[in-house]
Amino acid sequence: MYCEKDVVYRYDGSWPGFLCCVFYSVYQKQLPFAILPYDEPSLTLFHEHFISTELDKAHRVQDSFYKKMGRNAPLLISTAFLSGKPGKELDILRFLLLGYRVGPPAVTMHGHRDVAPVLEMEQNVGHEAHLLTGFLRFRDYGSFLGATIDPKNYVLPLLRPHFCGRYPEEQFVIYDRTHNAALLYQPHKASYTQ
Repeated sequence: MYCEKDVVYRYDGSWPGFLCCVFYSVYQKQLPFAILPYDEPSLTLFHEHFISTELDKAHRVQDSFYKKMGRNAPLLISTAFLSGKPGKELDILRFLLLGYRVGPPAVTMHGHRDVAPVLEMEQNVGHEAHLLTGFLRFRDYGSFLGATIDPKNYVLPLLRPHFCGRYPEEQFVIYDRTHNAALLYQPHKASYTQ
């Protein structure tokens, strides 16, 4: 059983960094009060524990999703992490702790208080990405195509396969103003900047 602690986990805001928070939580058998990126202000006076990003630990946690919760869990969890919802990290951690305990049925427990928020985030992110694949319009800047979006969620990773497949021989940029990030594409090569 996990003990609720009056501590805030701080991490670098990345996916591997979050996975290291999960690692720390599981091995310490504690549920923190909150998990926040380094640059997000804290609204509590609780002790803050800074979690460093270690790729070997992140890989171990990511591999555990499939092993412990089945084939649908990794995509569900990674998509939910793209959500712009405040407190998403703690919601996902609660889901993971349940999934580690009950196994694959966790992803089908739609009404459970630790499952419903994660399913809602995943659906919200997927819906927003789907809308943008249909409504995003590029402007021709001569040597490249450019588009600007203002999404609620960080959807660039979900837009990448669609637009890179649709315009494989073009150079384009999709700028996400909300997250100050961009998807850069040159023929057959994509990258992200922040």
